[in-house]
Amino acid sequence: MILLVWSFDTGAYLIGIALGKRKFLAHISPSKSYWGLFGGVVACTAVAVAGFWALGQPLVLGLGLGPLIGLVAQAGDLAESMLKRAAGAKDSGGLIRGTAAYSIAWTRSSSRRRSPRSMSRRWFAESGPKPAGEEGTVR
Repeated sequence: MILLVWSFDTGAYLIGIALGKRKFLAHISPSKSYWGLFGGVVACTAVAVAGFWALGQPLVLGLGLGPLIGLVAQAGDLAESMLKRAAGAKDSGGLIRGTAAYSIAWTRSSSRRRSPRSMSRRWFAESGPKPAGEEGTVR
């Protein structure tokens, strides 16, 4: 399920940046576009079909579940944007450890050729509570 939502977000972002001119509900979330919505649904559907194929299940299940999960993911993004606007918050990526904050850290450090394992170890060590006497150390 999480993989499908991530694929929706990734497809929406990449296609929206490349082709998105007409905005989609700009009064709620100004960066969303119709092309982004389309790209997200297509990416989510492709991942759902690949997953069902890998599990030996009928592909028609992926063709039904992919768009459904994609549209629910979009609705969730819009609901989150409405809540952020109501609260006056700019970003909520750091609220759940390991989601947007981790991917931003990974993107910024990927040019340094670190492995995902060392990055996650470092990120969790830096973001979690520190025992007394180990405030600056990273294992």
